[in-house]
Amino acid sequence: MKRDSLSALLSWWPFVIFMAAWILIFRRRALAFVSPSAMPLTVIPEEGVVALVPWFAAMEYHALILNRTYKVFLTDQMLVGAKVSGLVISPAAMTAQMFDQEFWVRTRAAQRYDSFDLTSKEFLDLHSANFQIRWNEIAQTEYRSGKKWGMGNVPYSGRLILQFRDSRRRELILLGKQNGRALKAKIDLLVKARS
Repeated sequence: MKRDSLSALLSWWPFVIFMAAWILIFRRRALAFVSPSAMPLTVIPEEGVVALVPWFAAMEYHALILNRTYKVFLTDQMLVGAKVSGLVISPAAMTAQMFDQEFWVRTRAAQRYDSFDLTSKEFLDLHSANFQIRWNEIAQTEYRSGKKWGMGNVPYSGRLILQFRDSRRRELILLGKQNGRALKAKIDLLVKARS
């Protein structure tokens, strides 16, 4: 009886080795597919001179469980948010595209803003969720790289929190792979220059 059990167990070893190798190979390929390092991204320098970032992709929670996706522009006078998409639902699996912030703002709504003066009143009339924040309205900024509850499988790079002089605040979740610290540094420079 013991001999039969041992013989049966030994007959399975090629299958077990094959399955283990297949899982290891598949895992490496899957991780390589979704790895942000494999993607061509525009990276803001970590230290030194902070380059001008014309825009960044961000999401903001609205009415507790809803969210809005913005293409947020940095202009000389203000920070401008153009609503480009509505509800973002956590995907079943991440893809490499999702680490590129362009993925989140490539919508038909985003194309409407190309021909508008972002600092004009007409821009605000395009959608009630659009916003314009003058640099001198911002008291301070904070970058938090930690996890945000409710984001699920949506790839993001932390949160940028804007504290206004009138005690209001706004939290922008940086979608995709972005350099939040350098973005905060650039915004701080613009706030300081206009205060």
